[in-house]
Amino acid sequence: MDILPIVLDPPRSCQNGVFLCCKRQIRQKAETMKKLILLAGVLTVAGCSNPNTLQVTTAPATPEPREVFYAKNIVAAETANPNGAKFDDFKAYQLSNGDRVYCGQMNAMDEVGGYLGYQPFYIRRSGSTIKSVHYTEKSADFADKKCTEARNGGLMISPD
Repeated sequence: MDILPIVLDPPRSCQNGVFLCCKRQIRQKAETMKKLILLAGVLTVAGCSNPNTLQVTTAPATPEPREVFYAKNIVAAETANPNGAKFDDFKAYQLSNGDRVYCGQMNAMDEVGGYLGYQPFYIRRSGSTIKSVHYTEKSADFADKKCTEARNGGLMISPD
């Protein structure tokens, strides 16, 4: 059942009494209005920001050797053989809120000495507190996304 809106100003071509023409034009206007209302709703929702995230800017940083050692050990410690972890493409970023982000690739060694393949890792540190660590195959997409955001100069983070 179609509900047609009341048209206070019918199109000129409808004023000649041709009902079918008028009905078609009213339906077209109604469809256009539905689309506009839907678009407005989508734009409203898209414009809402998540109160649980914060947009920060990022800049490449030169980490101190102890920072590199610390960050690599955080992810390596979670593997089956921490001493066998290999790292590549290590990067550090300074965030506008004072945090640091560390990104790169880690090739972890399994229990029998075989390597599992390089996976991206992402670490966010605030002072001496680790806020986020992602290094597993399951979180590879997330780590890659966050490191790409950091490399591009902006990052969405959880403020706490």
